[in-house]
Amino acid sequence: MLASRLLVLCAYCAAQALGVIFESPPSEILDKNYDIIIIGAGAGGAVMANRLSEDPGTRVLLIEAGGSDFMNLNISAPGLSSTLSRSRFDWNFTTTAQAGLNNRSVPYPRGFVLGGSTAINLMIYNRGTIDDFNRFADVSGDEGWSWARLLPFIFKVDKMTAPTDGHNTTGQFNPALHSTHGIVDISVPGMSLAIDTRGLAASAELSQQFPFNLDYNSGDTIGLSWTQSTIHHGRRVTSATSYLAEAFNRTNLDILVNTRVTRIVPVGNVDGAPDMRGVQFAQTANGGRVP
Repeated sequence: MLASRLLVLCAYCAAQALGVIFESPPSEILDKNYDIIIIGAGAGGAVMANRLSEDPGTRVLLIEAGGSDFMNLNISAPGLSSTLSRSRFDWNFTTTAQAGLNNRSVPYPRGFVLGGSTAINLMIYNRGTIDDFNRFADVSGDEGWSWARLLPFIFKVDKMTAPTDGHNTTGQFNPALHSTHGIVDISVPGMSLAIDTRGLAASAELSQQFPFNLDYNSGDTIGLSWTQSTIHHGRRVTSATSYLAEAFNRTNLDILVNTRVTRIVPVGNVDGAPDMRGVQFAQTANGGRVP
């Protein structure tokens, strides 16, 4: 069992070291105290691990069920999801039978590796629309969820970079809507295709039906735009290669992979309510639970 502050981390390592990912089955007990345990190292978990470990006084443990292909060196063929779906980087989920698909079940790819689904998706970077965020603000009664209030934080995420071929990107996105100092590298396509000019010509000819949109990440997604992707120097960018890479050498962050959390358990009571700060885990789907 793992618990923040109270219990211990079981991992295959006899001593703390910088930049170590624990990935072998637990064989020794380490006396570790954690303030926060994060389950899952996908888009959300990796960000939380980075931000929370910025405080050197906060001990953070990140647990990921998948493997430790930290820089995604074995994930190839960007954009070709068929090479990643049903691979060792995929949970291999399928949907329940869908009435609209003649009761067929279809694959539901979800990332099974550091970076989660950011490591197997099609890498399209899309912030959503102004209406979406403003609706969140209206429903919640909190203006902090509005597009205008969130935009400064969105700028802390994206880092617009040059495409692979280094071509002039004028007219392919709006620089005023992007940051160059964020943490997630983004670029427009690094090579042109014959269909690009045809698409632009069609948009110009049929501007009422298919208007050209300089930047669909402006909050207005209607129209034909150049794609923005989480790609840098021709390589996939994930929450692992960005957020975890930045935090990797912090002494107050431990990363435990190949480990499935099977249960969240109480470690005591606070004011009569269970204090849910412990986790039970296993190394495989059918493996023994620890403890």
